[in-house]
Amino acid sequence: MQGSVLTSPKERMGNHLAVLKKYAERVLTEGEYLMPWEEADKAARMEDFFDIGASFKCTQRDLVSVIVRDACQSG
Repeated sequence: MQGSVLTSPKERMGNHLAVLKKYAERVLTEGEYLMPWEEADKAARMEDFFDIGASFKCTQRDLVSVIVRDACQSG
C-alpha cells in the first residue's frame, strides 16, 4: 500500500474501502486465500481505515460492516 500525505482522509478511506471490499469478496464469497503480500496490504489498510474512521466517530464494528456488507450480499 502506498501512503500519501497529499490525499485527504476521505480519499484515503475511499481507496482503502474499495480494495478491502475486493479482498473481502474474494475470501468470503469465492473461498480464496490472500497472498502474503495481500495480507500485509490488508492489515496496513485496515489500520489506516480504522484510524481515519475513528476520527469521524465511527466504531470498528460499523467500519467492518461497511466492508463486508456488499461482499456477503453478492454471494
